[in-house]
Amino acid sequence: MVDDRLLDDVVYTPNAKVNLISLGYLQMTGRYQLTGSPDQHTAKLSKPDTVLKFDMHENIYRLRTEHVPGDMVMAALKQDMGSKKQMELLHQRFGHAFIHTVKRLAHKFHVGVTLNAKGLTSYECVACAEAKAKRMTNVRIQKRDSEPLQVLMLAICSIRPATTGGCSMFLFVVDEATRFKWAFLIPNKGEATFLLMNRLRTQLREYKVERLWSDQGGDF
Repeated sequence: MVDDRLLDDVVYTPNAKVNLISLGYLQMTGRYQLTGSPDQHTAKLSKPDTVLKFDMHENIYRLRTEHVPGDMVMAALKQDMGSKKQMELLHQRFGHAFIHTVKRLAHKFHVGVTLNAKGLTSYECVACAEAKAKRMTNVRIQKRDSEPLQVLMLAICSIRPATTGGCSMFLFVVDEATRFKWAFLIPNKGEATFLLMNRLRTQLREYKVERLWSDQGGDF
């Protein structure tokens, strides 16, 4: 059974390869319940009489939909929205950016809908409030080392798609004392240790590294 549903304050771009819809927006605004399969490859948003199925492809949950006629899209765009609704739409479209940032971007760029950038009204985002309530506070370091390279903080991050050279990750290194940063492209985690040790041994021999901090991900 196919049932038509209309998402308020969502703009469809016909020439885009994919259109992004926030799962948090659907949960908070659409009152959908999120469930997932045991292997995490399928996610479902459901409420009475409606079930949206998302299949994971290349680490992105995708929902296949039918083409929407252009006259329906334009009719939705022409609807007048209040200043609070406009701010809610832009705040979500800009990835839940800070309210003042949204106002500044609305002045500079065309965002796909007709709005009065000067009349945007601030509002409280439920998703942002819940995220901040659950976020752990980071304790400020009481004492920071003063010698360069005495303590290095490391992390390995993924890149999608991979570079032309075949690198799908990069090693990120921060010196605690100077806050100097390095970034090195690597094809896999196994290259991280050799690359870091080789750089310290060949180009930074005058410095002594005493400690390495990582996220305990087993990268080194």
